[in-house]
Amino acid sequence: MSSDDGSVVISYNGEIYHFAKLRDELERLGRKFVGNSDSEVVANGIAQWGIEETCRRIDGMFAIAAWMPREKRLFLARDRLGKKPLYFSRVHGRISFASEIAAINQDPEMPKILNVKAAAGFLNSGFVADDKTIFESIEKVSPGHIFAFDIEGRLNTSAYWRLTDVISARSGLPRLTDTREALSIVRGQLHDAVEQRMIADVPYGAFLSGGIDSSLIVGMMQRISKSKIKTFSIGYKNSSLDEAEDAKAIAAHLGTDHTTFYLNANDALDMIHRLPSLYSEPFADPSQIPTAIISRLAREHVKVVLTGDGGDEVFGGYNRHVAARGMLSRIDRLPSGVTKSLSSIMKSLSPTSWDRLFAIIPKGMRPRQAGEKIHKLAALLKLPEIDRYTQYTSQWSNAADYLFDVPDVCPGSLLGPIPEFDDVVERLRYFDLLCYLPGDILAKVDRASMAFGLETRSPLLDYRLIETSFRISSDIHIQGGKGKKLLRLMLEEHVPSAMFERPKSGFGVPIGDWLKTELRDWAEQKLSVLALDKLGFVKSENVHRLWREHLAGKANAQYPLWNILMLQSWLEHQQIPAERT
Repeated sequence: MSSDDGSVVISYNGEIYHFAKLRDELERLGRKFVGNSDSEVVANGIAQWGIEETCRRIDGMFAIAAWMPREKRLFLARDRLGKKPLYFSRVHGRISFASEIAAINQDPEMPKILNVKAAAGFLNSGFVADDKTIFESIEKVSPGHIFAFDIEGRLNTSAYWRLTDVISARSGLPRLTDTREALSIVRGQLHDAVEQRMIADVPYGAFLSGGIDSSLIVGMMQRISKSKIKTFSIGYKNSSLDEAEDAKAIAAHLGTDHTTFYLNANDALDMIHRLPSLYSEPFADPSQIPTAIISRLAREHVKVVLTGDGGDEVFGGYNRHVAARGMLSRIDRLPSGVTKSLSSIMKSLSPTSWDRLFAIIPKGMRPRQAGEKIHKLAALLKLPEIDRYTQYTSQWSNAADYLFDVPDVCPGSLLGPIPEFDDVVERLRYFDLLCYLPGDILAKVDRASMAFGLETRSPLLDYRLIETSFRISSDIHIQGGKGKKLLRLMLEEHVPSAMFERPKSGFGVPIGDWLKTELRDWAEQKLSVLALDKLGFVKSENVHRLWREHLAGKANAQYPLWNILMLQSWLEHQQIPAERT
């Protein structure tokens, strides 16, 4: 798409929610339009304002490549949070760029050399950190950045939006310390974000897991809409992770047109064989399976869905946020000897044994996967607070026992200059938004949905909400041992609290059970000592022993084992040998 004067030529992927408003402004400035697309708005915007100012004005998700033929300069720009992927490569004296690594690799001269550090990081966390890719010769444009190349291929990078700057700039803004005032501001911003993302000339709906975030988005959508919103959820028969009935109850209360898809291990196995082609890089969040399946099925009804993604990162909803402000802060004040003893006691029972103990608690009050969480907490007790983030987001209770290399999940190159934080919760949220969100959550949803032609939009990740959230005290975000206080209060305006105040798993998946049953033969081949030796990244005997313990019910190792299985499957699909040096 070209600008009206031919000074800018773009290739663009994404959605600009308020492009009609920007178009009106550009037309008043004399720009001419021949069509009705947001792509033309982007091209004319860059011609009028320049790429940096255009990115600042844009509210949406996007990856943009802009060629300036007169200046002979190429610009690659990515949205603020990295919702849309943008890869590039500089080899053989030319620049390649695309939304998928697979497209760049179509070049027969592109060297497909495994990035060993990226692979090691993947085995630890289940995703490739956003500062690198799985291939040595391919790079990513950073979220909120513009990468500029001249005709000689020289690269200059600049940031048009950085979370560091957002946090630093709040010193000149009034802090929000009153719950009622904060609620009023956030409610208004979220309503606008939802309403804006409901503007579409195609059928739309929403994912509904039955948890706080998606239920709130659907509640707002239904209140705005004059017709029933189409909602979609996933269910599992005879599984503790099944939330289908909870989602159905909320859908009935809100009056949506609801559809539930029930999955089993055979559905999962069918999708597993597709995963290496769905994801440009190895990816191992098990909820990728239900996300891909629900995307495929929802696409039969709608072309756009709104999601609840971002609620935990923006409003302090993860267990690590609540624990850091509550239990961990109190434990840290204990003598080190007491802390070590407590950690040993917590690890004296296997995760499965802890789960059996917690089985006496009524299901609605019982924490999901309690044994796993207790073992993870035990590992955290031995670490200083500054080193805990990698353990929070690692899939291993003690990664060094199983992996040769254990890199940080959140590398310094992603973080940039770290701002001053009010407390540890703010610090964790900062890390989550820069590392875990783009690396795991956004990659999972975008790749799975786009594989089936479904567009996902996330109102809770509106950049204005993020900026506001860092003006709000953590005392407001986390109250009474629970996170996301503001979202809970807003949801109560749509749904009785008794319907959502319960343990939540999101689009969880009983992968641990399936590995023992329907997926066992498939996994057994890849987790033999011979196969693990060939992989080269793991301590084969230890991992194989962990696999036998998982099968015997002595350990719940579903997540770390899944990381290994997904890397092996991806390498096989790519026909790349694993070479660790």
